[in-house]
Amino acid sequence: MSARLQGGATLGAGALSIAVVVAALASPSVAFAQPAGPTQRPQAKPGPTAEPKKEAPATSSTTSTTAGEASLQASADTNTFDRVFAEDWFSTARPTFEIHGYFRVRSELFAHFDLGRSDSPSSALWPRPITDTYTYPDPSSPTGSSTQSVVLCGDDPLNPEPCESFTQAGANMRLRVAPVLTVSDNIRAFAQLDFFDNIVLGSTPEGYVNEPAGKTAGGGYKVRQPGGYTPIGAFAATQWAPTDGQNSFTDSIRVKRAWGEYVSPVGTFRFGRMPNHWGLGMMYNAGDDIDQDFGSTVDRIMFKTGIPAWELYFAAMWDFADEGATGGPFYGCPPTLKDVAAPECTNDQSTAARFPLEGKRYDLMQSDDVSQWGIAIYRQRAPGLEKLDLAQGDVVVNGGFYGIYREQSLESFASLDDSSEEITDSLEWRGYQAFVPDWWAEMKWKKLRIALEAALVWGDIDNTVVRNGMNFDNPDVEGDKDDGWKLRQFGFVFESEWRALEDKLRIEFDAGFATGDSDVEGINGFGPGGASPEDAPLGALDAQLTRNRTYSTFRFNPDYQIDQILWRRIIGRVQSAYYFRPGVSYDFLRSADGQRGGGGLNLVWSRATEPVQAPGNDPDLGVELDVKLYYQGLGGSFDAEGRAKTGFYGQLDYAVLFPLDGLGYLPGQRDELGQEATSMSIAHMLRLYMGVLF
Repeated sequence: MSARLQGGATLGAGALSIAVVVAALASPSVAFAQPAGPTQRPQAKPGPTAEPKKEAPATSSTTSTTAGEASLQASADTNTFDRVFAEDWFSTARPTFEIHGYFRVRSELFAHFDLGRSDSPSSALWPRPITDTYTYPDPSSPTGSSTQSVVLCGDDPLNPEPCESFTQAGANMRLRVAPVLTVSDNIRAFAQLDFFDNIVLGSTPEGYVNEPAGKTAGGGYKVRQPGGYTPIGAFAATQWAPTDGQNSFTDSIRVKRAWGEYVSPVGTFRFGRMPNHWGLGMMYNAGDDIDQDFGSTVDRIMFKTGIPAWELYFAAMWDFADEGATGGPFYGCPPTLKDVAAPECTNDQSTAARFPLEGKRYDLMQSDDVSQWGIAIYRQRAPGLEKLDLAQGDVVVNGGFYGIYREQSLESFASLDDSSEEITDSLEWRGYQAFVPDWWAEMKWKKLRIALEAALVWGDIDNTVVRNGMNFDNPDVEGDKDDGWKLRQFGFVFESEWRALEDKLRIEFDAGFATGDSDVEGINGFGPGGASPEDAPLGALDAQLTRNRTYSTFRFNPDYQIDQILWRRIIGRVQSAYYFRPGVSYDFLRSADGQRGGGGLNLVWSRATEPVQAPGNDPDLGVELDVKLYYQGLGGSFDAEGRAKTGFYGQLDYAVLFPLDGLGYLPGQRDELGQEATSMSIAHMLRLYMGVLF
């Protein structure tokens, strides 16, 4: 994982090559230059080095010519190219439009992901299959336990039996499109769109429609009674397009990012909604790789400059983390029948007035904003020079500092159609401020690479009650010295890699650490044994079991992936733990035409930083073995770190997790469950995913 400061595409100026000029002059009627063949997929995460100039292939004129274009054509035919002056550039050279991205399909089989635990469905680390039968502790039951069971299985439909299941399986897909519009050698616009964003295959069959349930039914949605040619799901003959609120939680197309870039003589400006990536991606991760799911996105205005001769760069950022309540122009309300000077508005009328069909919305107040500012200072050797240095046996050192400060006074919990009175009633005092420094360093020498990233969260919160309350005052002390709440969190990751045998063999050793919280039960605050927010003595963030007023659980970005089962899926991300991860991979096939095939394995040993946060109150969580086989097709390309960038890519994964005492039961729970708690189950995962990168 190379270090990058994400703020758009690569942190540096893209440029049109001479080939673009020649193509534009030769065929001025062509509006968009189309690549002649596969192009390298850009990192939607800008790197700290200047982006190398790329040549755009020449295109042929195939469209009709307007009068103005005919004049340009005649001029090009009768005059030499040296007559094109700077002021004629935008009328002579046309913008180029490139499309990058990927399409992927991932099929997965999970077995015993619940680890054999008999937990309440509302507090399980991983929910058991709906059709599984098991008994779990239930304090609200007269017997102290309840049974989850579906009695619809068996060979005789007239005498059904309880169902049993320990597997879950399915497939999902995504088409990601990342267009780049190059207006000139110093002006570009970027975007990111996802089509069928991780949609589960088969989840929108013909006839499946949801509709509002209505207030009398308690709100929410209900499934509309099927009819017509699909009265039952077995008759579905096609898939319908996903539509938010009808047959899916998301629409077929989701626009996730859009930002612009202008390269001035003094530096580069970027503005809009853009990816945010730094260092190894432990805390800020753009999530642009083919097997990632989330991605850090930030609304930002950014300026970057530097000293190219020293390969030293500086960046300043102004972020819009959370603007709170927003509204639109108020157009007034019709006068009432009463003889009054000013018209009155009902709630419905004021709501409608705040949602005009056209125009822009604006921030209703500044007090509820989460304001954020940041700086970055880093050194990054240019890729070409770095490769030369390593070939000559020189040491290459990269690294930098990325710091964020954010604050918030009030917090609003307003819905999209709330009136001004409702927004006022929703306001809460928050009093939040935090400084988040993040350091990254990387050393390369010959075939060795060592990298480190460390981050700290240091801040204070006056009030942690989410709604309708205040807990600033500390009842255990006099005065206001120790009032409020503290944020003291720290995490780091270490990566190392050594390559041999023409880079076909890669030996790795990684490690990571995230601080835990000795006053929190459950590794995610609400897992088995964890207190619910309303049961916490104070606060409603991580449920505190004592009156300690420090939140110290550090959490990695979910796209920083170290395994397949425990952290990536069951827990969701690395948090309150440390791990050691040795691994090896080897390319059995690697040819000049882009083909590559090989395999690898990793072993991950995970332990809880604070034993009380483990379900079994033991530091040993588990040992996981991940095995993979991969293949990259003809004509493909991959970067210096071995990741596919263009062409076909496929991978088969198998993972097995051996849970240890930290994921088991407490002694008292074993006595309550009896036979149900005799042993833990080993979790397995089998996965095949295929993709096309462009």
